[in-house]
Amino acid sequence: MVMKNLRANMKILTLGMAISAVSLTRVSAGLAGCNEITLTWSGDPKTTQTISWKSDISAAESSIRYKISDITDTVKEIIVPFERLPAVAGDTPDSNIFSITTTELRPGTKYEYTLTSKGVTTGYHYFVTEAVQSHEFKFLVFGDSQSGNKDKLIYQPWEKTVHQAYAQNPDAKFILVVGDLVEIGQSYAHWRSWFEAARGVIDAIPIMPVLGNHEMYCDYKVKDDSGPVYYLSQFKLPMNGPDRLKGQVYSFDYGCAHFTVLDSQEDEEKPIFGDILQEQSRWLEQDLKVTRQPWKIVLFHKPPYNNKRGRPNPAVKAAFCPVFDKYHVDVVFNGHEHGLYRTWPIKSDKIQKEPGDGTIYYTTGRSGAKYYNDVGPTEWDAFSYNPKGQPCYEVVQAGPSFLTITARKQDGTEIDTFTINK
Repeated sequence: MVMKNLRANMKILTLGMAISAVSLTRVSAGLAGCNEITLTWSGDPKTTQTISWKSDISAAESSIRYKISDITDTVKEIIVPFERLPAVAGDTPDSNIFSITTTELRPGTKYEYTLTSKGVTTGYHYFVTEAVQSHEFKFLVFGDSQSGNKDKLIYQPWEKTVHQAYAQNPDAKFILVVGDLVEIGQSYAHWRSWFEAARGVIDAIPIMPVLGNHEMYCDYKVKDDSGPVYYLSQFKLPMNGPDRLKGQVYSFDYGCAHFTVLDSQEDEEKPIFGDILQEQSRWLEQDLKVTRQPWKIVLFHKPPYNNKRGRPNPAVKAAFCPVFDKYHVDVVFNGHEHGLYRTWPIKSDKIQKEPGDGTIYYTTGRSGAKYYNDVGPTEWDAFSYNPKGQPCYEVVQAGPSFLTITARKQDGTEIDTFTINK
């Protein structure tokens, strides 16, 4: 019942919205009235943009004004009613969330927007819609950004990693984080620290996140009737996954690539859903079967080819990997291990000579504070690196005939790079 009510409340609200032509006036350069501004996609990246933000819990409505950046004659204003963030296990948020998906946008166009709540208006923010023909594009991938400490909120490493990655790659179109965004997923304090650390990036380019095991946690424990409540209520994502896992499992296209996001938290979600893997396997087969994009990229948290001793994921491997083999997924990005590992191409649990003959499994390292000492390479790995010294991230450049993945340290130093050609 809790999950059913939550999902019902997650639908984008349309009542009370009004559109008018007004002049875009800058009132305040700060974020005093609206904060934790986040871009995602719940629709087509060419013609829509989903924008979410928070304001004081007493704010019953907020508004957004947006327009094409170089056209000054009119702007659309939409009044957005609040959504109450749910309280979880005694953890009560002090903010309301507002969300809107702007539609009928022009492809390949820069827009500017401001947000107003309780009489305070933000400065200008910007986003760019996907071009009609995105022949080549770049995106960023981040491993676990969590604090590493449930009582002390250590999100400065994540802040430095995401800001330096974006500063070094200002042409990146979006970012992906492969789970364990926060240490305690049912703690609003952890989420507030995470959002504040990413401010200036996730309000400029969309973030498409992956659910990790820590998103399920209440003080390192999974509450039977909770689910990933804060994750689902704060990230507005495509609702095209399996019925019971909408918002946790989804797919989208950008440019020449098809992205599929899966949920590997079978252990944590058994009390809520039972087996979540087989229905995903069936959905995944259909999802990959119908796409015509040159590149197939899949993301989920727990790697099927693990590098941390004593922590295999055989059920995940059995459910997903045969489907990857059948439809030739090019790359799978994982997290969870906090190390950076790139396998040889693998098919049917055997190493292949060429990327065209198998799937490369890429464990992304860590973008936050936490690292492990007991991780290391296995027989599957073509490259391995334990980023204990500083966090890291991946830059992915995609074109119709090539896919290049480059891993960099937080300071920009290159760790690894490789290219797959079609």
